[in-house]
Amino acid sequence: VITTLLVNAGRARYMWITVVPMCWVLITTTTGGITQIVLQFWPMATGPGAKPGDVLKGWMNIGLIGVMIACAAVIVAQCAGRWLAALRVPPSVRVPGVID
Repeated sequence: VITTLLVNAGRARYMWITVVPMCWVLITTTTGGITQIVLQFWPMATGPGAKPGDVLKGWMNIGLIGVMIACAAVIVAQCAGRWLAALRVPPSVRVPGVID
């Protein structure tokens, strides 16, 4: 969100300050979610002799983590589209708060 504000304000040269940490958080969170699905919740949901309550919890956690990863991907994709669109248009010289 802040990166979008920077780009829209004509300060695209500073966007790396927010993009680098965002990429780090996105990569680590996605990796952690996938790892947790594969190592913990998939065996809980599909393992032999699993209790019905554990199967439900396993599938519910797999679904919720998948939704969270998908939401993060959609947000980043939407923002990246706006960044590219804003970078194609030359920045305005208008200063916010100053009447034209």
